[in-house]
Amino acid sequence: MTMTTKKKMPGDVPVNPISDLPLIGGLFGLLDEVADRLGFALWFRIFLGFVYAAAFGYLIAWLLVTYVVPWAGNALRRPVRKAAEGLRFVLLVPDWAISRAFRRSGRVPPQMLYDYGGVVMRFVDRIQEVTDHGLPKLAGSRAAPRWLLMAFVAVWFLVWGASFPR
Repeated sequence: MTMTTKKKMPGDVPVNPISDLPLIGGLFGLLDEVADRLGFALWFRIFLGFVYAAAFGYLIAWLLVTYVVPWAGNALRRPVRKAAEGLRFVLLVPDWAISRAFRRSGRVPPQMLYDYGGVVMRFVDRIQEVTDHGLPKLAGSRAAPRWLLMAFVAVWFLVWGASFPR
């Protein structure tokens, strides 16, 4: 009995949709080929592929929630504060320019200009408060329940399934 390998032609459509997934598709393609040679039915190979993709999705969700999200909460705190300060500067430049023009002409700037400056200051202060209190709380994502990760994988499957051509 000789084994021949099938070459994938450019126009070929894969039999199993999971073999087209990035990252895991190549490995699954090998596993699917082995299962095909062992004589497993297509429906069973597809089921195994979904189990494989679900396990991989759960692993990715767990890694994200356990390591990436808490790290991002601490790592983004300072850049968000700096960006908020930059936003404050950009939004207050017109206020400064208009009030300076009024003062040079010997007049008092209108109250609306002071109100605008106050709104900008409060807005940026609120952004910084949310940043200071909210981003460090992302470290609590490490305690995410398993059912939440499974729900994430289920939603991923639903979104992925909806992307197939009809």
